[in-house]
Amino acid sequence: MNERSSGGCSDKASSTIDKLRTQALARCRDRIDEALKRPKGRKPKPCNPSYGITSVLRNQHGL
Repeated sequence: MNERSSGGCSDKASSTIDKLRTQALARCRDRIDEALKRPKGRKPKPCNPSYGITSVLRNQHGL
């Protein structure tokens, strides 16, 4: 195999995965910081009712 094709692709993929992991961790930290700032107790109800599982996750968990 060519050294360039075998080494370059894995390094690039590894660096992309590291960048995505770093971004995901940063978003998680931001969500945790926002959650700590919110008052304890009942969660505010979303403005529009959510009927699908994706909408519920997006509105309640920020996913």
